[in-house]
Amino acid sequence: MSNKRIFIKKRQGYNKEELQLKNTLNLEYNLDLDNVQVYVIYDIYNIDEETYKLAKTSVFSEVVVDEVFESIDLEEGKYFAYEVLPCSIRSKS
Repeated sequence: MSNKRIFIKKRQGYNKEELQLKNTLNLEYNLDLDNVQVYVIYDIYNIDEETYKLAKTSVFSEVVVDEVFESIDLEEGKYFAYEVLPCSIRSKS
């Protein structure tokens, strides 16, 4: 059992979110960006290698539309990241 981190990015032609984000940032904040890349990052805990290999391309990504990376180069460029935090929802019943 091991812990893994994978990065999922939409392939060219399926990257609508990237294009919309780039246009929004350029329009709203006048950033003049040439390129925006969006990655979904998964931290996977206590998984065996066989299950990981299967899940990497069937649970965490779609083979046709996604690219899967086990590492990405962050040496050049500027980066923005956010994390969705768990929350509790109180319903008034």
